[in-house]
Amino acid sequence: MEKERFAELLEKLNKNDLQAAELAELRRAIRSKEYLDLIDEVIGSTVGVDANLPDAESSDRMWRAVKAALPSYPDRRIKKKVRLRSFAIAAGILVILSIGISALSYFYNSAGKAVEQSIATHPILPGKDQAELLLEDGRRVDLESLPKDTVLHMNGYAIHKNRQGEIKYALTTDTDNATLYNTLVIPRGGEYRLELADGTKIWLNAETTLRYPLSFEHSNRQMELQGEAFFDVEPLRKGSLDIPMVVTTGHQRLEVLGTSFNVNAYEDEVITTLVEGKVKLSYPTLKESYLTPMQQAKYNPIGSTLEIHEVDPMYSTAWKAGNFAFDNHTIIQVMRQLARWYDVEVAFADDVSDIRFSGQISKFEDFNTVLSLIEVTGSVRFKIEGRRITVMK
Repeated sequence: MEKERFAELLEKLNKNDLQAAELAELRRAIRSKEYLDLIDEVIGSTVGVDANLPDAESSDRMWRAVKAALPSYPDRRIKKKVRLRSFAIAAGILVILSIGISALSYFYNSAGKAVEQSIATHPILPGKDQAELLLEDGRRVDLESLPKDTVLHMNGYAIHKNRQGEIKYALTTDTDNATLYNTLVIPRGGEYRLELADGTKIWLNAETTLRYPLSFEHSNRQMELQGEAFFDVEPLRKGSLDIPMVVTTGHQRLEVLGTSFNVNAYEDEVITTLVEGKVKLSYPTLKESYLTPMQQAKYNPIGSTLEIHEVDPMYSTAWKAGNFAFDNHTIIQVMRQLARWYDVEVAFADDVSDIRFSGQISKFEDFNTVLSLIEVTGSVRFKIEGRRITVMK
């Protein structure tokens, strides 16, 4: 490919004007090592700086030039002495290098020219706040259709859907409701936020069920979780007694007094990530274990194994802030998250178990854009038929 043709394709990419055949042509060039120097030369000459970025001043000059040309690019500085090929995504080339994928969202509009799909007749939308509340008396409440700033008065307690769309509980009498439970069910393509009567805040991810008591008058605050949730637990004291919170997930029993943590229990293992405080973990055949901040426990009930290691909690909690965050995740793990949030079915036509992915992007990005960003890496391709996504090499 001639330098002029390469520059032309980059310019079209920046203007969201690439056709499918042209995108394939550019992707083939990006995949080939022989074009790395050409990338440096073309983009370096475009922004008028040294592609080798020998010092911070050149880095700053490049940043100002790229930002001026692409004003929607996020305010994020590149690291000193990083070659332009690592910064090339600022000009439209996604290679999953130092600065991730979140900056690429503006390269594709909702029409999404890069992925073969029937998006026009079968729109695939991001998830939203939706849940069903199962009351103790058997009634079901669709929280999505329930107007905001609405209060449901029950026997001894009230449920308030506030103006932010969150559910908050409040006890209205001294009646002992410790034996009464509600269940919150989050479907695929949904999420929800909950505040218990003790002040504990809980974020629930897609395809999650939480069963919890209405008040905590006894010796513990017991609840049951399936799926994924982030807990910000408020300490609770009755007289001289500290009331622990207990979250059971399959064979795992987690006990805390006041702390914040994330529990992910979708597949074969239970992943617990501690952000603040301290938690105690118990299992049927293993000795008790404790987590301290920045630690993560992975429990496999099939082999009854437990691994504890240091992590950056951001990757486990980004979902509650509205982002996908992947740190060397397999493409299978990535697609499972996308499937739950966008409520789609995923199939794998080829063995892709060795393909890994790192990056961060908003959960509210257009689905076609998300797949396009992954596909531009050259590692996989997608075919969409209705709500079925096939992953291919």
